[in-house]
Amino acid sequence: MAKPKFMTVRKRARCVQQLLSEFPPIQPKHEGLINYENLKLAMGLMDLDMNTMYTVCASYEIAEKIHAGQKRPSGEDYITHPIHVTFNLLKYGYLDKECLATGMLHDTIEDGGKNGFSVEEIEDFIGSRLGILIGWRPAHRVIRMVEKLSNNFYGYGKGIDFEVLPVKLCDVLHNLSTLEQVAEIDLLKAIKLRKKYRALLMSKKDLAERDYRTRKIWNSAWTYTIEI
Repeated sequence: MAKPKFMTVRKRARCVQQLLSEFPPIQPKHEGLINYENLKLAMGLMDLDMNTMYTVCASYEIAEKIHAGQKRPSGEDYITHPIHVTFNLLKYGYLDKECLATGMLHDTIEDGGKNGFSVEEIEDFIGSRLGILIGWRPAHRVIRMVEKLSNNFYGYGKGIDFEVLPVKLCDVLHNLSTLEQVAEIDLLKAIKLRKKYRALLMSKKDLAERDYRTRKIWNSAWTYTIEI
């Protein structure tokens, strides 16, 4: 039986560089570049295993159903947001299926409305760990379960908080990158959102410093907190 192929660190680094060169930092003028088809191409470029790709694609189908008919403050269909968040996670080197699927489904509980899935339904479909992450349940209620399931995510005592940090930062990054479009529709709302995201980034700065990837996402998001 042939041994499975594994991507070397050097080869994966080259793929990340290629991904960054083909898809520049997300700005309003680049919105059209990132869509579901390009996300699938990017996953193929990163040589993700079939189980991970299936989980992300299944998560997209759930998100598409839940966010059907919803619009973002900037005017686009809401589904463009979780696609961008997931793409950013991939771009910054987060390749595990739970993290990518959480990026795709992170707003399903909060914004699902009448089409929403419960945390329990998501847990049944994809797994309890992912359901916990998407549900944004207080860490103190699940930290013992989390440590038992994953031996304390990434070795940090923060557990759940650190596990969802990349998703939250990529969420803020995309929201900030579209504020110019929001300002064209409602300037006051854009200013309030900028202040909200600036405060959120400041509250996560110390935690983001623990990992070079979260630090890079934080820095990218911070560049958008200039005055509108």
